[in-house]
Amino acid sequence: MEYTSDQLNYFRMCYIAFNLIPEGLRKVFRQEWDFRYKTTTLGEWQETPQNGHDFYSNETLRSRKRNARFLTRIQNGNTAEWDCSCLFFAILYSDSIGTTLSPSVEKEVNDLRQVRNDVAHISEAELTDFEFQNCVANVLAAFNSLKLSVIANNIEVVKNQTSFPTADLRSLKMEADNLKAERQTKDEENEALTQEINSKVKSFCSLTFKPSHEIIRRSTDVTRIGKKIQELENESKGAVSTIYLSGIPGCGKSQVARQVGQEFFDKKCCENKGLTLVATLNAETLETLADSFITLGRQVGLTEYTLTNLATSKVDSPKETIQHLTRLILPKMNQFCSWLIIADNVVDLSLVRSYLPPTASEEWGNGQVLITTQDSNSIPSNAPHTYHESLSEGMQPDEAVKLLKKVSQIPNQEQAEKVAEVLEYQPLALAAAGFYLQEVVTSGSPNFSWTSYLEAFSRGERKATEEPLAKQNLAYSKTMTTAVKMAVDRATESDKVLRQAFYFFSLCAPNSLPIEAVVNFVKIRATEQAEELIRAKIVKSSLITCSYDKTEYPPI
Repeated sequence: MEYTSDQLNYFRMCYIAFNLIPEGLRKVFRQEWDFRYKTTTLGEWQETPQNGHDFYSNETLRSRKRNARFLTRIQNGNTAEWDCSCLFFAILYSDSIGTTLSPSVEKEVNDLRQVRNDVAHISEAELTDFEFQNCVANVLAAFNSLKLSVIANNIEVVKNQTSFPTADLRSLKMEADNLKAERQTKDEENEALTQEINSKVKSFCSLTFKPSHEIIRRSTDVTRIGKKIQELENESKGAVSTIYLSGIPGCGKSQVARQVGQEFFDKKCCENKGLTLVATLNAETLETLADSFITLGRQVGLTEYTLTNLATSKVDSPKETIQHLTRLILPKMNQFCSWLIIADNVVDLSLVRSYLPPTASEEWGNGQVLITTQDSNSIPSNAPHTYHESLSEGMQPDEAVKLLKKVSQIPNQEQAEKVAEVLEYQPLALAAAGFYLQEVVTSGSPNFSWTSYLEAFSRGERKATEEPLAKQNLAYSKTMTTAVKMAVDRATESDKVLRQAFYFFSLCAPNSLPIEAVVNFVKIRATEQAEELIRAKIVKSSLITCSYDKTEYPPI
C-alpha cells in the first residue's frame, strides 16, 4: 500500500510524539530529580523501585488521591515504562518537582504536551507539509531549549525521512488510534464536567424518613425550638450557630429535628430571600457521615466525576474523604442565603463535631447546624452561638395522648392518658403501644383494650409489645427497650462514672434518689474523679432523668 505525502507527514509526527518526545521527557525528569535530590537522603534517580517509592512518599495525601493512576505506575521506578501522561504529571504537576519547576522548563515541557495533544486531535491521518514543519519546529525549539541535542538530532533525521517500513507504520497507526480514543474519553469527561458546573442549583429540603406509623406535629416543641433558631440567627449576625437536641433513645429527637427542618425551609422559602437548603446528615458513624456528605455535595453542585472518585476513597479513608468533601462543599454554600444542616443520630459528638461547620464560623456563611445526640456530656455549656435542649422528658401530655389515639385508632381518652403516663410520654414507646393495640384489635381480638395492654405491661411483656412496630418502622428499626439498653451499655463501657452510677441504680428500688447518694457511691468506687465532675456527668447524662425543684440538689 502506498501512502500520500500528507499521510507520511502524519506518521512521522506520530513517531516524534510517541517515541522521541517521551525519550526527551525521561531525560528532563531525571535531570530535575537529580537537581533537587541527588545530595539529599533520596539520592539520584537510578530507575529502581526505591526511587519510585521515594517519589510516592514525597507526594501529599491529596496528590496521592487525585493522581493514583499515575503514581501506581511511577512507583516501579522505571521511567522506560512510563507513558507521556505519567511523565507530564511527574514533571509539571507533582509535588516532588512540579511545584518548584523553573518557568522556562515548565514552558518548554508544556509546549511538548501541547504538541502531543494536538496529534491526538487530528481528525484525518494527514498533515500538510506546512503543518508538519510547524509541529516539528515547535518540538525542536523545546528540545534545544532543554539542551536535549542528541534527541533533537534524531528529530532532524525523521524530519527529512521520506519513507517508513510497513511494520513501523502499522505500529504508529495503532498508537495514534489509542491516543485518539483516550483524548476522546477525556473530552467527553470535560464536557460532562462543564455541564455539571454550569447546572443551576436550586433550593432543596432533604429530611430523614418518616416513620411507617401515623405521626403528629409536636407543635409546642417545634415552635419553641424554631423561635430559638431565629433568635440565634439574629444574634450571630452571619456566623454559624449550633442547636443541640439531646435525649434518651426513642424520645423523638430525629422527628422533632425533621419537623423543625421542614418548618425552617417553608419559612425561608416564603420570605423569598434567595436559595435555601435543609440537609440531613446521618452522623451515626464516619462511614454514614461520609455517604451523607457525598449526597450533600451532589445537591449543592459538585460534579459527579469528583464525587465518584471520592466515593471510591471513602471505603479506606472516611475521615480524609469527609475533610476533602467539606473543603469542596464550603465555597458552594455561598450560593445559599440561608441553610440548616441537621446532623442526626450523633453517637460520638467529640468525633463528629470536627467535621461539621464550626460554631461561630463566618467562613461558612449565614447558616445553622442542628445536632441530635444521646451524648449530652459532650455538649458545651452556655457557649456563645449555641443552644441546648433536652427532650428526655418526652412529649407534652396532650400530644402524647393524641399520638396514642391516632396510631391505635382507639378513642378512649381516660385510658390513653393512663398509658401515656406509664410510658413516660416517650414517643417511640407510645407509637409502639398504639401500633400493638391496633394490630391485636384488627387481627382477631376486638375486645383487647388499653386495660389489657397495661396488664401485659405489668407482667413484664413490654418488649414483646414493641416488636411489631420495630419490624415495620423504616425510620427506626429498634425497640425502645433495645435502644435504651444499647445506649446504657455504650455509656457504661466508655465512662467509669456512669458505669458506677448505673450499677448503683441497679441495687436500688425504682424510686427517686437524692443525687448526693449517687455521687457518694461513685466517689468511693472511683476515687480519682473529682466530686464536682461526678455530679456534672450524672446530671448531664441523657439516660438519667433529674427532677428539679428549689432545693440545692435535685433528686434523680
